[in-house]
Amino acid sequence: MDLVTAPTVIAIDPGGTTGWSRMVVHPEALSNPALSVLDNIEHHMNGQIRAIPVAHGKVTALNLSAEERRCVNAIMRDVMYPWFGAAVVIEDFLLRKKSMDRELLSPVRLTAALEYAVEEQAMQMTLHRQQPSEAKTGADDERLKRWNLYKRAGGQQHARDADRHAIIFLKKAKQRGSIRGQAWPHLYTPSGELRPGVLAAA
Repeated sequence: MDLVTAPTVIAIDPGGTTGWSRMVVHPEALSNPALSVLDNIEHHMNGQIRAIPVAHGKVTALNLSAEERRCVNAIMRDVMYPWFGAAVVIEDFLLRKKSMDRELLSPVRLTAALEYAVEEQAMQMTLHRQQPSEAKTGADDERLKRWNLYKRAGGQQHARDADRHAIIFLKKAKQRGSIRGQAWPHLYTPSGELRPGVLAAA
């Protein structure tokens, strides 16, 4: 199994419509203060997958619906594989209301299923959570437009939300060496220094 040779973030915005984003930056962009992360994005893709649960028979909060299973399978097959060694960032979920709506807890079920699948398949990905507020305040629509990361095509709100999480995580990794070391231990030391041979492989 070959691990990614450059810092790769796969960000997931789980829910009834699940957004995803994959960004790869040059390894030096995170460790060299003189380099910009945004100027060194080498790969960027995003999209979204419908996962709105359709209730058939008894509605439960814990079991994945058929739609959610298809969503998880699509993300694993089309978004994560074969990016072994990437950092996976998932928007954390906070329950803010009481409801019997099956879709309400869809983010919880999807997050648990994705984290289990990553660990079960030994993809050597590190798992991270981020609060929705981090993405919305640090990478709003105006910033995405300035960074040329805002697609005007309609209906891509959840893909954009995943982009926000990917960018915020990369910015945090730029600021703190310990985050780099934790996210990509095969590329950076625990303090965030580039490991020998990383630049040659990138």
